[in-house]
Amino acid sequence: MKYLKNENRWSLTPDAQLDVRDALPAGNYTVCQNPLTKEYFLEETEPFTLPQKLYGKIRRHGDRILQTFRNRSRDEQVGVFLSGTKGSGKTLLAKYVAMTSGMPTIIVNTPFSDERFMRTIQGIEQPAVIIFDEFEKMYDKDAQESILTLFDGVFTARNKVMIITCNDKYSVRDFFHNRPGRLRYAISFTGLTAEFIEEYCADALENEKYIEKILGVSGTCEEFNFDMLQTLVDELNRYGGDFDENLEVLNVKPFGGGPGGKWVVTVTTPDEPRRMWKVTHNSSLSISPLIMLNSERHGGISIRAVEDLGRKNLKAKKAKKGREEAFDLDGDGDDDALNGRQFWLELGSEHLFKVDPYAGTFLFKIEDDGIEFLIQVSEERNRNAWGAGYAVGRIDV
Repeated sequence: MKYLKNENRWSLTPDAQLDVRDALPAGNYTVCQNPLTKEYFLEETEPFTLPQKLYGKIRRHGDRILQTFRNRSRDEQVGVFLSGTKGSGKTLLAKYVAMTSGMPTIIVNTPFSDERFMRTIQGIEQPAVIIFDEFEKMYDKDAQESILTLFDGVFTARNKVMIITCNDKYSVRDFFHNRPGRLRYAISFTGLTAEFIEEYCADALENEKYIEKILGVSGTCEEFNFDMLQTLVDELNRYGGDFDENLEVLNVKPFGGGPGGKWVVTVTTPDEPRRMWKVTHNSSLSISPLIMLNSERHGGISIRAVEDLGRKNLKAKKAKKGREEAFDLDGDGDDDALNGRQFWLELGSEHLFKVDPYAGTFLFKIEDDGIEFLIQVSEERNRNAWGAGYAVGRIDV
């Protein structure tokens, strides 16, 4: 037995358990508390593992964070705020930073916030990575302020990469947002990027004909994560065949992907933002644009330009002058050629410009006869104030 002195306290410790180090070795440690003495200690945990290949921007983001830390001013910390649902990549990035840093990683997964805890973290003087995993689940909004002093103030954790991960960034108090002095980096994982999906499919998908359809589905799910991608690719590799049939049975559901429902079409022209267009054919769709695109059934709409709503005196002008002069909307003496003109626009997957799963809208960009059209297709429950088949003003892209 050995006698171990800690301040004015002595304890008996078996020889085999005594291992005194000047520095904490690289590895993973969880912060724990003795329920009797309330003292904090670090417990070794299993090392992190990474997949054989990292996709998307994980490596680039991680290397930037570590490069900033290595080039920091003396004793400064680098804070990182990672948000997104499970499987979106935030935890993978935190693991990458921890594993490639060569430093010990301290994991906080219990809502400690008392002064003794603060001093314990502060007492780890050597460079280290500290991860607050699922921060908003540990610390509610009232308790988050109590931990703030670790990021600045009396208990500043120097020489640390401080990483906060959370599923819902809106559950984190505003004093963590837009405060790069506390958290220099804020990276949101709102779903896998097209780059990530294409890289993974190139390695794992046996039939590349499905890639475009997978990209189409990813853009219409609220949070298309790696679990969903991996499962979809595995299903296609196992059974092949019709893409929609595979998607039908999986727990991977895009918004508005089912039958029924009504989709409202509105049209604007960015070059003439005050122009009003009337959709005269297929002003509404009875199937989701996703189903339309994935089944390669293009949807055609016919539109016609009508009078500019910005000219309040247009009707009076029509009554006083002939039709030709009435459509001189820009006052240059010439007829505005767009008024009354008919266009037939056929939408395909190549025209899909943006998808907003939260608003339930698809946005297509298509050009015809030198005119660029923006066509918004929205679920009827989300129809805007313009009404079915009409649009005036600018669609936010």
